[in-house]
Amino acid sequence: MKLTPTEFIDTYDYKLGTVIDGIRYVPDGKDVDCDDYAWTLLVLIEGGHLGAIKALASGRAELWRVKSPVNGKIARHVALWHRDYGWSDST
Repeated sequence: MKLTPTEFIDTYDYKLGTVIDGIRYVPDGKDVDCDDYAWTLLVLIEGGHLGAIKALASGRAELWRVKSPVNGKIARHVALWHRDYGWSDST
């Protein structure tokens, strides 16, 4: 089931990931970590993978690796910034 961006944000199920688990597209929102959340939301906002890649290439959207209170000294958390929507992350 493909969700709208708003439905995804309202219903995703967070699951702690690792730095090396890769970024996945998870349109049903089940068991997403922070990078899965950011990438999936971007794909949903842009209407597909190609749109998401174009948004990243043009600077309309960016995936940022940032520090969070639980990461300690290494920035391991991923957040999405989109020119039209601002910041969003799984926390």
